Amino acid sequence: MNGTNGLRARGVLRVIVAVTAAAGLGIAPARGPGALAAETRIFVVEDLNDGELLAYPPPPPVHEVVRGFEASSSGHVEQILVASKSLRNLSVTLENRGVGVIRAPYLFGPRGWDFRSLEAIARAATAGARDATEKFHRIHEWKGLHVTNVLGGSYAPYTDKAFSGNPLRVLNQYGHAMCGQGTDAINGLLAVVPPLGSMVARKVKVGSHRTGEAFWDGAWHAFDTTPGTGVVQWVYYDSDDATIAPSWKHLIARPELVSRTKAWTGFTAARYLDGATGEPFQVQTDYPHWDFNYNLRPGESLTMHFDMRGRLDRTSARQDNSSMYRSYSDYGSAVFRYVPDLTTSLFRKHLVEERNVAPSAAGLVPADPALPSHVVFEARSTWCFAGATIAAAFKTTGKVSVGVKEDPFDTTYGPGVVWQPLSTAQKEYPGASIEGKMAYWVKVELAGKGSGLERIVIASEVQMSPWSMPGLEHGLNAVRLEAKDMGGCRLRVTYRYDDESPFHFYEPATASYGRHIPIRIGGVLQQGSKVDSYDYRKGRFWERLARSPGALVRAKVEIRRVSGPGAGELVRTLVDRDVRYGAYKLFWDGKDDAGRLLPPGMYCYKLSIGGKAVHGERLYLFPGIWPVPNEVSRAWGPVIDFPAAADPVVGAAGEPIRFELAARRLEGEKLTYEWRFGDGEQGVGASVVHAYGRPGTYTALATVTSSSGGSAWSEVVVKIVEATAAAPPPAPAPSAPPDPPAEPPPESHAQPAPPEPPAPAPAPPVPLTGPAVEPQPPAEDVEDPPPAEPPSEPPQEPEPAPEGLPPPPATGGEPEPAAGAPVPFTVLAFSGTVRFDVPRGAGRRGPDTLRLKGVLPDLPAGWSPEGLLVRASVGGVESTFRLDRRGRGRSELGTFKLKLKKRRGTFAGGPAKLSLKLRGDWAHEWVDEGIEFDSDDRGTPVSLQVELTLGETAYAAEVQAALEAHPGLVARVRG
Repeated sequence: MNGTNGLRARGVLRVIVAVTAAAGLGIAPARGPGALAAETRIFVVEDLNDGELLAYPPPPPVHEVVRGFEASSSGHVEQILVASKSLRNLSVTLENRGVGVIRAPYLFGPRGWDFRSLEAIARAATAGARDATEKFHRIHEWKGLHVTNVLGGSYAPYTDKAFSGNPLRVLNQYGHAMCGQGTDAINGLLAVVPPLGSMVARKVKVGSHRTGEAFWDGAWHAFDTTPGTGVVQWVYYDSDDATIAPSWKHLIARPELVSRTKAWTGFTAARYLDGATGEPFQVQTDYPHWDFNYNLRPGESLTMHFDMRGRLDRTSARQDNSSMYRSYSDYGSAVFRYVPDLTTSLFRKHLVEERNVAPSAAGLVPADPALPSHVVFEARSTWCFAGATIAAAFKTTGKVSVGVKEDPFDTTYGPGVVWQPLSTAQKEYPGASIEGKMAYWVKVELAGKGSGLERIVIASEVQMSPWSMPGLEHGLNAVRLEAKDMGGCRLRVTYRYDDESPFHFYEPATASYGRHIPIRIGGVLQQGSKVDSYDYRKGRFWERLARSPGALVRAKVEIRRVSGPGAGELVRTLVDRDVRYGAYKLFWDGKDDAGRLLPPGMYCYKLSIGGKAVHGERLYLFPGIWPVPNEVSRAWGPVIDFPAAADPVVGAAGEPIRFELAARRLEGEKLTYEWRFGDGEQGVGASVVHAYGRPGTYTALATVTSSSGGSAWSEVVVKIVEATAAAPPPAPAPSAPPDPPAEPPPESHAQPAPPEPPAPAPAPPVPLTGPAVEPQPPAEDVEDPPPAEPPSEPPQEPEPAPEGLPPPPATGGEPEPAAGAPVPFTVLAFSGTVRFDVPRGAGRRGPDTLRLKGVLPDLPAGWSPEGLLVRASVGGVESTFRLDRRGRGRSELGTFKLKLKKRRGTFAGGPAKLSLKLRGDWAHEWVDEGIEFDSDDRGTPVSLQVELTLGETAYAAEVQAALEAHPGLVARVRG
């Protein structure tokens, strides 16, 4: 991991100067006999000048976790399990560990979004949508979740040339996404929604506001995609509350359809309607391409910094404004760090210019000391530079200059480069500012006998959207690498994150229907940029966390109906209590306050602090959860490249027919293939031969399963005729499938569930917990059940839903509950301790502990635990383990062990003892069990629900324990 990872708490480039040696950015000492000590000089180019941030830095991590892996080929997939609900992403580093160039490396995050292509985003976002209207809603909401408002116009350090009409820049680049750019982003996505040409969009002038209209199904529909500035991202419904308003001219004539959002969300765009005409811009179907690929040279790394780092910038070279600043909902930036090895000739391949230089064992020296010598290093990025630090170790004297071009997007070296000598005492160079540019050059000049450059470190910060970074989420994350060319190198990927942040909480989904709602307490998530006019805008967030980390404020989250009967009706109060400052991702199960399931449609929420609305936004309820969260998504399993095929597809009874299926797997996974031929017979293998005994039409079903439990299926229909009859000529045999591509498109990872839905099983309630969230009413728990069994016969239509309820939600690739009730198991011993006298996070894995011993009944002979996933929940305390062949597994919270009696290396069958040990932070989890901070008990009975999922089998037990608690100190339960 390179040294820039220690820089997350402050402006990056200023800190590099202060912690050069400690962070691993120090200059190596002179080498060789008689070598002189090198003079290290550090030049800061475009310091961040973050006055507010330096005064109120984001809190440091409580428990930093480091996860790393190396990939040597494109297509590498790494699965990272995150069990924490308090995860705060900090950084991920990509480091070239070879001598070649890694061209265009790219990591896909857990959601699989590919930010290099509008087409890829549109395909992934709309996959599984029922109709064009749902596709539009998904694109509209996706854009709202992935583009956050920052300053535009005259306040931005970038010109409109960088962003206007270029949706990929808006999505990938931090810095510029006001109303016009936001509309460009959604218009570009709608233009490539599959099938191409089925949907178009245009910008519309609404006074000083720029919004949009989309065309599908023969009509235009008005929408607003602007994040921030007090305008809600919205789709306006007509007066019938059933259809989307046909145009902005229609809305201008009926302003009450716009102004009514203020009562629902606290905000409205009605102020833009006065004098507006609703004049549309021309429909644009083709958008400029932005090649956002970058390369990593030998000795180069890229560290992407995530949220909780927070960068404020008022006084950079091209921006000086006292009331507004650039900020992000969570902020993302990246630091390229280039450390060429000057003792070899390898670095010379990557110079853009050199004169009279030669490598030596002590570094770079003049080939002829009597002549001037210099080298020019290039710094190039697909994002705009925000600042840089150059650390150079000279043997005697030397000069460093920075070169830029007037055009910020001209990355070609040559005529037009303006050079500026750098000084260790100067930080801003207005005439040679690198801010907002995509390339700059560093010239190092040597002169005289004994001169030389021992080491140089060029660290460049760029501004990038946090949404285009491969983040991690609660649950199983599949991080995928793609690269045009690995150059024979290894790419080291290192994640650093805090899994015990007291300022963030994620609530896992507890049903297969509903959605997550992001809110921020202490500073709104997306709105506004002024720091001196409204107390709860984004700029106050960091100040509050630094000044009052334990402060509580009264917060309320209300959900109202927007579409359908009863528009404007309050249907759910999700939160109404004192909460701590922080970011929260709450799960709403799609039910109202009475526990009734609400139909799909458009809803909205309003966040109020102290009775004052500070943020409001639209919500959509789709037939299933969208996007599917990690905790309920199907296991990352095989991907079918070529569906099941038969040769021939028309044959005679008794004639052999060859069945084939082509699938890919994740690295380290094993695949098994099973066939059900539709006549009661089965087969195993990717290619099998089967003969049918009787004429008829048969559906052959192929299921491929990975060793991690993920599965996919495909079927082919064959027709069998009498052997004595003249059979029709067989269809041409399918050609051999080509070699599969190195990696599937993002949307192909989650295979659809087989069409026959299994009946859900009853499950114990899962409480809504966390540092700032009130426990909620019980909801169905469908977390991580086994995949559904594929049907052996064509699926039947599901039974109609009871009158008055919506039809059963579509799964969309989510796991279905296992049929039948959980198997009871025996708990032999249980003990748990919750410490109230230890600050949360003071222990490495938290101060709370629990131990459980039990017996699983009647496992079959020959059963093997190897590779099985175990999910354990004890009173809401959850952890996941992958078992080895001995039945042992380890997670970040503890260990799980099975004791299997074996004979000659094989399990003989029967009961198996289990042992579970966990250590972490679950004081908030057990509050609803009666274990509270001020508890004073001696022997009060306590009941805890214990749930285990072992492979495809669910087990359940109830622990009856006694509570012994001392107020403010400790609570112990034993049973």
